[in-house]
Amino acid sequence: MAEHGSDIEYYWKMLKRRYPYMVGAFVVVFAVAAAISVWLPPVYRSEARILVESQQIPSELVRSTVTALADERIQVIKQRITTRDTILDLSRKFSLFSSGRKDMSITQLVASVRERIDIRLYDIGTRRRGGQNNAFTIAFIVGFEYEKPDIAAKVANELVTLILNEDVKTRTSRASETTNFLEREADRLQRTLVTVEQQIAQFKAENAGSLPSQQQFHLAALERAEQQKQSIARDVNAANDEIRFQEFELSIRSRGPTFASGQSGTPATGQLPLQQRLQILNAQLAEKLVVYSERHPDVKTLKGQIAAIEQQIADTPAPAPDTEEKPALSPDQLAKLDIQSRIVAEKIKAIRSRKELLIKQQDALTKQVNDLQGLLNRIPEVENGLAVLERTQESTRKALTEISDKLADARLGERLESDQQAERLQVIEQPVTPQDPVKPDRKKMLALGFALAIAAAGGAVLGLEALDSSVKGSSDLLSKVNKRPLVVLPYIRTRREQRLRILRIFSFVIVMVVLIVAGLAALHFLFMPLDILIPKVIERLKI
Repeated sequence: MAEHGSDIEYYWKMLKRRYPYMVGAFVVVFAVAAAISVWLPPVYRSEARILVESQQIPSELVRSTVTALADERIQVIKQRITTRDTILDLSRKFSLFSSGRKDMSITQLVASVRERIDIRLYDIGTRRRGGQNNAFTIAFIVGFEYEKPDIAAKVANELVTLILNEDVKTRTSRASETTNFLEREADRLQRTLVTVEQQIAQFKAENAGSLPSQQQFHLAALERAEQQKQSIARDVNAANDEIRFQEFELSIRSRGPTFASGQSGTPATGQLPLQQRLQILNAQLAEKLVVYSERHPDVKTLKGQIAAIEQQIADTPAPAPDTEEKPALSPDQLAKLDIQSRIVAEKIKAIRSRKELLIKQQDALTKQVNDLQGLLNRIPEVENGLAVLERTQESTRKALTEISDKLADARLGERLESDQQAERLQVIEQPVTPQDPVKPDRKKMLALGFALAIAAAGGAVLGLEALDSSVKGSSDLLSKVNKRPLVVLPYIRTRREQRLRILRIFSFVIVMVVLIVAGLAALHFLFMPLDILIPKVIERLKI
């Protein structure tokens, strides 16, 4: 066949021989394509446009607690309105696929309805959020496709209603959940704060004497107790000195002492023998040194007196031996001496009583000093424990204050959502009943059928020629006999062949007429009415 590639006459003859098959293949394929395009039911699409309207009140004054972006919310809403139960409710309400529902399972029905629902988002601007320019979806399309235009419009309108209601419900629910969470957190922190305050009160009650705030008071009380204790110790020493003095005077009187002239009968301290006075002063000095240091004024005074008496003893000559007999005491002197001895004994008794009272006071002060010292020693430990509780109290109070502020903002945000003053959805284009179907695209289907019909016709001719091995011309004859002919006689048709040729021409004309009529009908019904198309074509041809 390659040797005939440039022989136009050969191909023309081939087309004349095979044109019935070519026409038949073209008609069959194109008719099938046209039938399919006509047989497929029209599908109408009804859609609405919804705008995401920004918050009406400035966010600097009242901030919404719903922070999800619009596209995120729409995706959530889409999943919720395309649930199995919602789809089944739509199907029952609008009798979707009622003709074929008997042959469809519930799963197939739900899948078919979901395929017909179209929710598409698109960005038409940017909005600053969080200090950055982020693409923000502010509008989207809701559509539904169905074979009946009125049903498509009704379902699309129902979807819009579901989306608007679900958006309001979702935003209000999220705002309420935020408020409820903050209320629970505030109640928890309030209970924690009350518990900590009770622990602090109980801790202070258990350590009432060792609180840090009482440290200065205890130190002052301890200093006063120490001073009182030292004062009482001096009084006790003075009482001991007085007791020894009175006991010495009592012993002197029992031996008949010399009374000072013009006095009441009580011997003066200066009239005592120097050795006895020295012994008394040394005893007083030993007691003072137990309490005070050597730099104390009382100690220095006693040391000066002792030194003076020791110097006086050293300067006094030894007395002569007393060889005279003392005169015997008269009864009056004895009676007077007995009275004076009793008076001294009563003084000693009173001094001892006062000394015992001072010792009791001294013991009480010692116990008070020990108690105060114990309380002061426990203050650091109590201060640490109290500091831990107070830090817990302060942190809890601070957290409660922050949560309270957030709760107030959340309640404002909840009222903002309930009044629909926050970001909301607004329908800017309602779904209407469509006039023209969106599919199938009959123009494309007819164009594709026409192309397939041409390809089928060409393929039929080429296929038949490839399968036919008969002699069709001089070239085929030469290739078979391998010799050049001397003369080529033309083909002489019989009458029968002439009638068949006329019949084939008539059939071809009829087929072409049918095809032209079918094409015009397809143009009229599927593309554009001829009364409109013809004037447009004429107008274009004039241009």
